[in-house]
Amino acid sequence: MPRPHLRHVGPALVAVLCLGACDKPQKPHPQGPGVTAEAKAKTIEQVPAPKLAAGMSKLTPEQHATPVATIGNRTLTLGELEAKLDRQPEPVRLQYGTVAKRREFLLNWVQAEVLADEAVRQGFDKDPEVLETLRGQLVRRFLEEAVVDKVKLDDVQPDEIKAYYEANLRLYQRPASVEVRHLLVGEEAKARKLREEILAAGANVPAKIVGFWQDYVGRHSEDASTRERLGSLGLIWERLPPGATPEEQALHETLPAALRTAALELDAYKISQPVRSDRGWHLLLAISKSPLLNVPMADVETQIRSRLLKRKRDQARNDLVRGLVDKAKIELNDEAIGLLPAPSPRPRLPDAHGKGDGHDHGGHEGGSPDQGGPGGGGGEHGHGH
Repeated sequence: MPRPHLRHVGPALVAVLCLGACDKPQKPHPQGPGVTAEAKAKTIEQVPAPKLAAGMSKLTPEQHATPVATIGNRTLTLGELEAKLDRQPEPVRLQYGTVAKRREFLLNWVQAEVLADEAVRQGFDKDPEVLETLRGQLVRRFLEEAVVDKVKLDDVQPDEIKAYYEANLRLYQRPASVEVRHLLVGEEAKARKLREEILAAGANVPAKIVGFWQDYVGRHSEDASTRERLGSLGLIWERLPPGATPEEQALHETLPAALRTAALELDAYKISQPVRSDRGWHLLLAISKSPLLNVPMADVETQIRSRLLKRKRDQARNDLVRGLVDKAKIELNDEAIGLLPAPSPRPRLPDAHGKGDGHDHGGHEGGSPDQGGPGGGGGEHGHGH
């Protein structure tokens, strides 16, 4: 039998490292379905207690160790409660300003611990889906420690911020501009008549004005070079912006001053009075208008620093993953992958009348925590991967 084709894995594997498996798990045996001791998930007692970020706690060491609840022979401390509250999103955390609300939070935590203990007792800590979720959390925390916590804002230097600002100057400094279309005819009287007809038909409704404009340009404009583009002249600038394209430079240099002046005076979806050039009489329609933009670097320094920080972290993360993938000497069996059938739609679940309702519920069996208490939401595929 020929050896299956194997190909080495390169950086493309980076994109799938954090994806979890979506295979439907079987109900685990209490002793675990063939899981080795090294691969077993930690039990609840083995998982380290949550810690508050250094310097954030407002408790004394004695207060930190004060028991707030006991579950069997296990103690939950005030410091652990503080840490769990601190990790909540700001709008949620601020809801626990009273003792009664914090006691409610503690009771929910205790219930979750009791449920987790029972799940461990029944062997669910060895469930393949649980183990896969744990691996995903391991990856997230590892990358936080290895990248996010090591690449800081201070690593973005002032010269990098200045270089980014100057390379993207057009984002922060732009002269006034207007996007314009034109209709060219030979006589002023005809231009005025066409303008009145378009305005009357458009009834001051932008969509109607644009629609009739397109029709009139196609039937009346004598500029064959722009007729198929609905008369578009592109962006007309008050003066050339930084990094102007060759096309913008050419238009700026060749466009008659009278046309530029008339265009810049228009508001969006307004049609100019006839404007004369050496080619005839023009009607101008403004599609959009942008005012002068002049944002100094000091006003966007924080924004640029954050953007460059993300770039640095992304690069550090990619370098780390590529290095680990290269060391792992991974190979993929394309021949075996080809044996896997292509995914097909799952059958629709019948509704109360025995008809499919058009929704794949993916095995939901329980309600949400809000609807069914702490035990809700127990579907097999109730979450996405």
